[in-house]
Amino acid sequence: MAGFKTHITVGAGVGFFISLSTFITDWASHFYMNLVIFATAIVGSFLPDMDSDTGVPVFIVFGFYGFVASTLFFYFGYENSWSVLYLLIIPIIAFILVRYLLCYILGKYSKHRGAFHSIPAVLITFFLGLLIADFFKKLTITDKFLIAFSLSIGYLSHLVLDEIYSTQFLFSKSKRKSKGKITNPLKMKVPKLRFKKSFGTALDWNLKDKKSAIALYAILLVLVFLSYPMFRKLFFVL
Repeated sequence: MAGFKTHITVGAGVGFFISLSTFITDWASHFYMNLVIFATAIVGSFLPDMDSDTGVPVFIVFGFYGFVASTLFFYFGYENSWSVLYLLIIPIIAFILVRYLLCYILGKYSKHRGAFHSIPAVLITFFLGLLIADFFKKLTITDKFLIAFSLSIGYLSHLVLDEIYSTQFLFSKSKRKSKGKITNPLKMKVPKLRFKKSFGTALDWNLKDKKSAIALYAILLVLVFLSYPMFRKLFFVL
């Protein structure tokens, strides 16, 4: 599979392309929204690594997500005129819950290349991102959909990259038949594509764990139902 830095680099590239597109088309309500869309794609690009069982990625990922969670709560509280005490305490609690409690739960009850590495997880990321963005009332409906889209595309880039790294080119000497005999006068090496055992485990629709599959699709249906009013708003805007 691809390394942590590779995922971030590709996520940044995806985010740059999406934010550049929104800037050219003027879809985002403000210029700073293009920066938010760029950052969101990067966040999505290593969301699947929440189930990673290696030390450094887990420390970085959940530390970053804890920071994002605390920032979102601070912004949400500021937007809704929370008291200074709440603005100080709640973001700290959010950071602790994400960095330590969520990290512990996922580390204990999930496995790498499991439910988080699947197509349903990409769709859940989109609808969940849409619902979270809906809490921020100052965002336009278009901004909310752009954020959710960028988050899910960044997530998808991670899975696609894992599938690409699940293939390998092996080079073997070329063989040529001459009068019934196999010869190799040029001694050329011919590339041969080989698939690793991990191939097909990232872009997966039907998970091997049936319980996880049922849970994912149930969550997806609930999120689709909850997001339906937002799709109606987008339809009237367009």
